[in-house]
Amino acid sequence: KVGAGKLTMMGNNTYKGSSIAANGTLAIDGSVTGDAWSIQDSSAGMTGTLTGKGSIGGNLYNEGILQPSAEGNLTVKGNLKSTGSIGLVTTDSGQSARQIVVGGTAKVDGSVLVPVNGNLYLPKVNYSFLTAAGGITGTMTTAFSGLLNAELTASADGRTETAVLRAADNVGG
Repeated sequence: KVGAGKLTMMGNNTYKGSSIAANGTLAIDGSVTGDAWSIQDSSAGMTGTLTGKGSIGGNLYNEGILQPSAEGNLTVKGNLKSTGSIGLVTTDSGQSARQIVVGGTAKVDGSVLVPVNGNLYLPKVNYSFLTAAGGITGTMTTAFSGLLNAELTASADGRTETAVLRAADNVGG
């Protein structure tokens, strides 16, 4: 996917090769058999966003923006390697988050958890946004600031990453 706008892939896509969001948005709402990529090319001013509620049969490589759909979780049967942004997408009530569900391992070193426009975020809610059957490694940061700050925590077994939002202390200057 190159260029502005959004391309939504539905149904069972069995083509050979990778699904790539090089610019604009690629939504995988069905399934793809191969790998998937979101690309960021700063020199060309291009950032790809990969989103959806479908299934990726291979590995997922995130250098741009990755986020599940507001309608459901995004499943990766292989591994996830992310150095880009991961969008925190909540349910309509803001009480829970949609997830990226990885069948293998998730390497997130250098990734940044970012708020997504139009989502409702509530303080003191545990938003589990990433699970990986093979474990999660690496250190993420967060771009939440202002009225809400996010603390990132990993589960004891290292398979779930959770963001807990806290109201910023804005009393007393």
